[in-house]
Amino acid sequence: MAIPARSRSFGPELGRASVILQMTDPLARAMPDRTILIDAFDLTPSEAILAADLLCGLSVGEAAARRGRSVATMRTHLASILAKTGTARQSDLVRLLSRLPRTTRPLADRERFDQVSFI
Repeated sequence: MAIPARSRSFGPELGRASVILQMTDPLARAMPDRTILIDAFDLTPSEAILAADLLCGLSVGEAAARRGRSVATMRTHLASILAKTGTARQSDLVRLLSRLPRTTRPLADRERFDQVSFI
């Protein structure tokens, strides 16, 4: 991402165009920080996992298949997440969650958290 910036140089560089470049590793998977989801919205670990899956672009059905749960169970979790976040639609939820910080924790840490069972 390129962000225009004002030049702070003196001399011949004064007034020249400057830019700040933000570079990210395209292979690094930035994951929603589930701890933030839990703390910010009082979500259960199961709800935080579903919220993270939705934020990563999965549908409710895909998240259910990935987690080995029924779609009905995931829809129940989604209804609870919507109520706790004050959102009315899944698209509103994803928009809200996309503003939260993400992390690139090591894969082993993410997989350990992903093993939380749904109740």
